[in-house]
Amino acid sequence: FPVTIKMSVDTSVEAIPVQADVTPDMEGWIDDAVNGWVDHLQSCLNLSVDSQLTTLDEGVEVLADIVLDEVEDVVPFREYENNPIGFALEVIGIKSLTIEQEQIMNSVRDQKVTNVRAAAGVGKSFCAAILVLWWVFAVGGRLISTAPTGAQVDEILWSEIRQMYDRNKEKLGGHRGRLFLRLTESARAVGFASKDYDSNAFQGKHHEKLFLILDESCGISRDVDDAALACVTGTHNRLLRIGNPISDGNPFSEACALSSIAISAWSHPNVAWAYELHSDDGIHHLKSEIAALSIVTGK
Repeated sequence: FPVTIKMSVDTSVEAIPVQADVTPDMEGWIDDAVNGWVDHLQSCLNLSVDSQLTTLDEGVEVLADIVLDEVEDVVPFREYENNPIGFALEVIGIKSLTIEQEQIMNSVRDQKVTNVRAAAGVGKSFCAAILVLWWVFAVGGRLISTAPTGAQVDEILWSEIRQMYDRNKEKLGGHRGRLFLRLTESARAVGFASKDYDSNAFQGKHHEKLFLILDESCGISRDVDDAALACVTGTHNRLLRIGNPISDGNPFSEACALSSIAISAWSHPNVAWAYELHSDDGIHHLKSEIAALSIVTGK
């Protein structure tokens, strides 16, 4: 059965044709051939095998394990595993990030739990979408996102994910659906609405590199929040809560009271170019040149 294996290192290894009916006098030759084949593949891919191969079946089994392990571990931008900001700027072509967005990315990289409180339209979902792509295509991990309703899942975070992935799909590889993104079995992301599930939705969701995102967290129930927190126990597990804590007495507002990153609407590029903080009254006013322009144009 001739087989060709092509790896990303431009290595092509062709299998030795093996006759289906193996006679006893041919078995030694085939064993030697399989050993040579596996050794050559190991050499090309810089892999190793713990024990010496002795039979044809063993050789094929070891080779299959080598290939499957290698394919499963293919993460195209592994060099950015500890550099989400570099991934954003250099891989998916984001032109600039705000200070707060960089703080969020570094916090997710370094901390088990990150809480982000911000108003609508200031770039928090955009930042989270970058982190989703980074986690799948650079970290090679598994990600689950949720929000209180299906519309919020589909139209906020996953809308950003779809647009961002589609602009870079040739570079990133993998494939997507409306609410899923997949590179390999280990490197993938999925979104669902928390209102359709209870705390059992996160039962069994354990993975060496698991990242949970709770979007619009102010509407996430305590049961779901507790279940999510119980999943991120490993060294490389992460939880990101995002929302606008407009009410008290919920897990998100309580978490933000302990630790959070705030994104001020005044610091967002859509607003910051026109406004400045006045030290005398602590209020943001139009910059003088913008105010003068408004007077001239009458707008």
